[in-house]
Amino acid sequence: MSDGNDDTMLRATRLDIPVEIRVHLIHLMNQTLASTTDLRSQVKQASWNAKGRESSGFRGLFKRIVSELEEYADLLADRITVTGGLALGTARVVASQSALPEYPGDITDAGEHILALADRFVQCGKAIRYGISQAADVEDSVTGAIYTDISRGIDQRLSCLEAQFALMAIGYTGYTIGKWSPIQRSMRAEHKEASWPISSFLSNGW
Repeated sequence: MSDGNDDTMLRATRLDIPVEIRVHLIHLMNQTLASTTDLRSQVKQASWNAKGRESSGFRGLFKRIVSELEEYADLLADRITVTGGLALGTARVVASQSALPEYPGDITDAGEHILALADRFVQCGKAIRYGISQAADVEDSVTGAIYTDISRGIDQRLSCLEAQFALMAIGYTGYTIGKWSPIQRSMRAEHKEASWPISSFLSNGW
């Protein structure tokens, strides 16, 4: 009996990409699909559990990120099937194939969730850029373009998360997140009179 999670199984197609290259790309895209789906679930967990004065604003941000990650997963799954492969995205496959670490289950502070997600966006971004290079190596410009589009979105959301934490660090909210780094303490000292609510930035589509 064949393994239902075998992404080396190919269906017949007239697509003019050699079989060995298609097998390589399908395996790569399924790994990326697993990490993307895992990241989506981790953002959902952050949204469910984030607490604090600005948590409602963050939940709106997290919801937008979840929607974007769903779109990326669909793009990858569509390309996998177009190239003759099977898109594998069950919870068990994701757990075994994702390159991301397990999300911490003991945090509730919104700022800690921001940091945890930012770390995972960094790792996901690295995996996406690897996909770009691999697609370029085999001269598959279509798969490369998909990876490039996803990379742009991942990098933008990482920048957004970093910006949110920076605002929190310099005192735009009432958060106190663990032990401040020297940079954070310096930023707070320089902007100790600031009182802009982070929700005003979140409401503008950050």
